[in-house]
Amino acid sequence: MNRNDDQMKNIGGILKKYQSQLFIASLFLLVFVLMWDMGKSQNQPQKYEIGYSQFMEQLELGNVISVTLKALHLTGELKKDTSIYIDQYKTTRPVTFFKTYL
Repeated sequence: MNRNDDQMKNIGGILKKYQSQLFIASLFLLVFVLMWDMGKSQNQPQKYEIGYSQFMEQLELGNVISVTLKALHLTGELKKDTSIYIDQYKTTRPVTFFKTYL
């Protein structure tokens, strides 16, 4: 047996010795990352997708505070919660933050 084989056996022995600790540490890291990601997404307000005509109606009523246009995607905020029909949910929802497409 040569020296290279001895080194590989030694590394294999070390890995077997710490295999369960590495697995548990990896599991804790995965849980931490998932919880951090979920917490980050919960801090963001719900943006409902509304129709362009619904956006124009709110604009004409003076109920739009801000609008951001990126390519054909329009996002914005209403002055006050407004009950708007949301196709995705097939019902009306109180909307403050919205998105629509041109």
